[in-house]
Amino acid sequence: MKKVQRNAEKQITIEARKLLPKKLELVSFTGDVSGLHHHIRSGDIVYLDPPYTKRQYAAYYHILETIAEGSEPTVGGVTGLRDWKNQKSDFCYKTKALDAIVKLVESLRNAKKIYLSYSNTSHVPIERLLGALREIDEVKVNIHNVGEISDYTPSQKASKNRDNVQEWLFEVQIL
Repeated sequence: MKKVQRNAEKQITIEARKLLPKKLELVSFTGDVSGLHHHIRSGDIVYLDPPYTKRQYAAYYHILETIAEGSEPTVGGVTGLRDWKNQKSDFCYKTKALDAIVKLVESLRNAKKIYLSYSNTSHVPIERLLGALREIDEVKVNIHNVGEISDYTPSQKASKNRDNVQEWLFEVQIL
């Protein structure tokens, strides 16, 4: 930003979340999701929350990426972004998003179930996505209405003009 906003001056505190006292093997990965299928074992449950608007994750979540990687990238521009142009995602283009989602789901056939978060702000209309997923061989698709959530806005002024976002959770069971 051209000027530092007050909320940017607040101290960041990261605390571990308390987990249920049940032993589960949880695994997370960083990197391009197209390589995730190499890590999936039979019986795994996969949760996906891909970008589904024109907002490229690499440009918007560069600070989290820097923290996750433990890197010290060269930054540039007015806002101090790391170079992200080589990380452009097909999920963020109207003409490529549907194929990218279907291809990703098809690549995860070793999983027991795939959960896919989705909203009405997405490039692909919900009916088209549901139809395309149901065309994949040997899968059963259910859709769960999560409800409305408040859309994130960076300022109080923007908050007054925002719309709520309708969220769904696709449940893809591999047969």
